[in-house]
Amino acid sequence: MLHAIGRKSGLAVNHKKFYRLYREENLSVRRRKRKRLVRNPVPRIAVTKPNTRWSMDFVFDHAMNGRRLKMMTLIDECTKESLWIEVSGGISGYGVAQVLDRVCSVRGKPEMILSDNGPEFTSKALLRWFLDNDVDHVFIEPGKPTQNAFCESFNGKFRDDCLNGNAFLNLDDARSIVEKWREYYNTVRPHSSIGYLTPTEYCEKLRAGLSS
Repeated sequence: MLHAIGRKSGLAVNHKKFYRLYREENLSVRRRKRKRLVRNPVPRIAVTKPNTRWSMDFVFDHAMNGRRLKMMTLIDECTKESLWIEVSGGISGYGVAQVLDRVCSVRGKPEMILSDNGPEFTSKALLRWFLDNDVDHVFIEPGKPTQNAFCESFNGKFRDDCLNGNAFLNLDDARSIVEKWREYYNTVRPHSSIGYLTPTEYCEKLRAGLSS
């Protein structure tokens, strides 16, 4: 590349001689090693009550009009409830904070929220939200999505049961269909891991036990 640039500037040296001089003068640019994120390991705690730990992630799809769909999934790891699925053309860190505000206003705040290291989840806007709301933000280790297993499992069901079985005309149509599926998932679809109850039934059972 440098030889080609030099020739355009009038350098009359063949590439072999140019390379020899390049090596003799030690002109190679040192490659910078990519900084690896260092996160605290995910705490392996058993979640036994609602709002102990939530998990969030992103899923992507397209509408029939060609519009890209970005969906933020948010679940309660204890009850398996789908707390919200935000469907949009794009979701920033500030958008994630807005979703958390809306869900917390109805559900109450969790003790912690788990996510990967994506730019939306490491943004200053979201960092400010966690500090202001006194909620712990726990990150999985880079390249280890299995540490977010509950959300990964939910995303798989979401894609198999909803995204792969529906064609979205546009953004509004996607929002409507996804929300209907979310309600079905929470109130109709039984889960083997919680005794074949629905997430809503299981949440009510746990809350009744905690209040008694």
